This record gives sequence, C-alpha cells and structure tokens, in this order.
Amino acid sequence: MKSKLTLRSGCLILFLTVAAGVAIGIAAKSCGNRPAEKPKQSEVASIAPTLIEEPIKALLKSPATASFTADGQSVYVNVYDSTAVVTGFVDAQNTFGAMIRTGYRIKMKYLGDISEPGNWRVLESQLVE
Repeated sequence: MKSKLTLRSGCLILFLTVAAGVAIGIAAKSCGNRPAEKPKQSEVASIAPTLIEEPIKALLKSPATASFTADGQSVYVNVYDSTAVVTGFVDAQNTFGAMIRTGYRIKMKYLGDISEPGNWRVLESQLVE
C-alpha cells in the first residue's frame, strides 16, 4: 500500500515539474517576442557606418576600392518604429576603373540591442545614381 502511494506521489511531482518547466518556457518565449525598443537617431548614426559597409559593398562593381565617408557628415539616418533608413555616398571604381561617387540607401530592421551588428537585418539596399 505504501509503495503505491509513493509511486503516485513521485508521478505527481514529476508531472508538476514538467508542467512548471513548460509554463516557464512559454513565458520566456513570449517575453522574447516583444518588439525592440526604438533606438535614438544619434545612437543609430554612431554605428551606421559599420552596419552598412558590407551590404553596400556587395552592390558595387569593385568593392575592394570602396571608400565610405569617415566623418559621418554625408550619412543621414532616419529612425522609424522598428526600422532605420541610412542614406549616404560611397566612392568606388566603376567598370572602367574610374573612381565615382555613388549614393546609397539601406533600410534595416533592428531586432534587439542596436550595438550588436547581428541584431540588424537588411530589408533593402540599393545604389542611387
């Protein structure tokens, strides 16, 4: 009789432990799905040069020759609810080897801590003639 009671108690404890684990997992997942807090425009402007280089270089004919403005004066950032749009200029060689200045526009979505490049996803990137 005592062994049946112990077995039932053990099963009940196991069931409650599993149920609590599942509830905690669901709660943690739902907290992670909250939209990221909107960053300040100045914060995005300070990290924008590192975020945009690789996606923009991928669009150029000669990415190794790309030179982005270092002073940030020709980079413009607009921050919306969950996205940031960065526009600016890049100097790079064209098909004929001549250095030309080309405009770019890149739209990115932030997914969390804005200082981490992995928390940004490129939605659109284009060169503007």
